[in-house]
Amino acid sequence: STAEPHAERVSVIIPAFNVGHWVGEAVASVLAQTVAPAEIIVVDDGSTDDTRQRLAPFMPRIRYEYQPNQGVAAARNRGVSLASGSLIAFLDADDVWHPCKLEIQLAALLARPEIGLLGTDAFDWPDASPPPLFTSPPAIDKLPWRSLVVKNRLTTSSVIVRRNVLTQVGTFDPSLRGPEDF
Repeated sequence: STAEPHAERVSVIIPAFNVGHWVGEAVASVLAQTVAPAEIIVVDDGSTDDTRQRLAPFMPRIRYEYQPNQGVAAARNRGVSLASGSLIAFLDADDVWHPCKLEIQLAALLARPEIGLLGTDAFDWPDASPPPLFTSPPAIDKLPWRSLVVKNRLTTSSVIVRRNVLTQVGTFDPSLRGPEDF
């Protein structure tokens, strides 16, 4: 394919619950991407703090959805159901992305259409600075199933997944609290 990395529509799903003090930085990190997503959907999972007010300055550029508290799995599932992109990227409301995250992941997915889900390394924000930019494409390591089952090596905020893969495997299990991202 000769399409540019941004030819795929990326929907970013941000579940939020009582994270008013962090959520603005999470959204700002998505808006600062070198390749912009098609849409940003924030699902407020019944926050009782100032989450909605902290998001007000971003409202023209994000879609805000409120639901009664049902847990992060249900919030992610609602975001996916509202998303229009062929690629879904997840970001927890208390995390931030490196400015080139989407650009690098989209380039990798374009080069390797057989990849259905792609995650990245993570850094301890706000305690650590983002890693330096790559001068060449990063290596892609295939994680064996066993390493994902025993200890999930992928942070949900690092993952981008093809919608057709989500359709095949199903949604997050809302009955799980904690390991729902496995």
